[in-house]
Amino acid sequence: MRKALLAIALLSIRPLPAQQTLSNDNVIKATKAGFSAEFIIATINRSPGAYDISADGLAALKSAGVSSTVVSAVVSKATAVTVTPVAESVHPANKPRVFLEAHSHSDLWTGNRNQSMEMSKDFGRDCPDIQISVNRTLADYTVSLNHIEHGLMRDNQIQIADKDGDLHGSRQGGSIKGDMKTACDLILTDWAKK
Repeated sequence: MRKALLAIALLSIRPLPAQQTLSNDNVIKATKAGFSAEFIIATINRSPGAYDISADGLAALKSAGVSSTVVSAVVSKATAVTVTPVAESVHPANKPRVFLEAHSHSDLWTGNRNQSMEMSKDFGRDCPDIQISVNRTLADYTVSLNHIEHGLMRDNQIQIADKDGDLHGSRQGGSIKGDMKTACDLILTDWAKK
């Protein structure tokens, strides 16, 4: 007789299909049916849930005899954050990663700023087929800028190298925007060959 009652209870609160959402009531029913805390926690962890973790909701669980470990599992599930891996969300496989570095030299206080922000802005606007990375070790290419200011005179030098350190081009003169366009073209041409 006990086995028949357990089978009926199991059928009424069996682990639910992925599309069905568990609630506090399901947890209370499973506890009253005599299922182990481990079984209930496993069911909570593998099923979607819409739990009431307010003070009243948690008090109702405890007064129904739900163990502290199961209540903790309910709270953990209700407050879990889904994280999308950065590599998937930011870097599609068909875009080369580019690390930007800049060195500035000037005899004026305004010239000693890091130009990598300006480089990033120009790449983002004019070269959408490239993904800018702030992690040098994950980059497919590095674009190095040497920005020099003397009074009103400005000069730029750039180098483009792949992750193996092979130089793919350099340029002297022109604006940062023009240099980034040159770097974009060189990188995309080389990337297409690979």
